[in-house]
Amino acid sequence: LDGVRTFRPVADGLYYRSAALDVITSKGMEDLLSPSPTTLAGRPLAAIIDLRNSDEISKAEADRTEAASVLYETLGVSNLVARNGGLIENYNKDNQEGPRLYHAPLLDPDAFWDEAIARMPTGMRIQSTLRT
Repeated sequence: LDGVRTFRPVADGLYYRSAALDVITSKGMEDLLSPSPTTLAGRPLAAIIDLRNSDEISKAEADRTEAASVLYETLGVSNLVARNGGLIENYNKDNQEGPRLYHAPLLDPDAFWDEAIARMPTGMRIQSTLRT
């Protein structure tokens, strides 16, 4: 997929995975959204599941291509930004046709560190706090 790193099929070509789509080129976007894309073995795109957390999405905004902005608008997102603590389940649920974008972050860094700190023994927590 033009402009997108590591775009490759998994699960017998029914699913594809890649790096972030924020650097996709116009050609890559056209291939992805085509009704019979050659990059998707002739199947139309049904959904994009974004596994990035809100920090990763925010950092990617600086490098987002014009084609990626058009792609997100096509998916029903005028500007992809992290919202609601990173839990955006379906941007274009009113759109009954075409692909949908789902956001399901694998890791929320703040929640991760809150949980890690909560599990620390009290002495270690105090010691760690004094070091920071």
